[in-house]
Amino acid sequence: MIKMYCCLLLFITGVCHSQINNSAAYVLPKIAIGVNDFEDVLTENQEEELTEMMLNYEKVTSNEIAFVSVSSLGPYENIDDFALKLAQKNGLGKLQKNNGIIIVLSKTLRVFRIQNGEGIGDKLTDAETGLIIEETIIPNFKSGKYFEGIRDGIIRIKKELE
Repeated sequence: MIKMYCCLLLFITGVCHSQINNSAAYVLPKIAIGVNDFEDVLTENQEEELTEMMLNYEKVTSNEIAFVSVSSLGPYENIDDFALKLAQKNGLGKLQKNNGIIIVLSKTLRVFRIQNGEGIGDKLTDAETGLIIEETIIPNFKSGKYFEGIRDGIIRIKKELE
């Protein structure tokens, strides 16, 4: 009986140690304004088109938009936490304005999130981004049209912020 408890204790300790090491070893990816397609959802031409759209928008408004696709959320339990930490780590949005928007997709995990900086929350609320996701992005994704969903979602975001 004591051997069984010792084995169980060693097993639990090993699993916990493994989880701690995995969390400590995970590094959030470095991202920039534009497309950061780590999951290869888009073609090169689509990435260039979207990046140009986001960079031009930033020049005119100072609002920074980044699209990120990942196959894993690392140690984060949900996409909301992942998106927020990713935006914070990479300093998305101007420091004094907090006007960044990060769009995160994991095609593998079938999750999606638009995270707004606090500086634009009065013009683009979570409810409005929810509608953009439900009405524009998800219908395109269901048809396998990831580029169109992202592009049309960004166009709607830009309109909401005018």
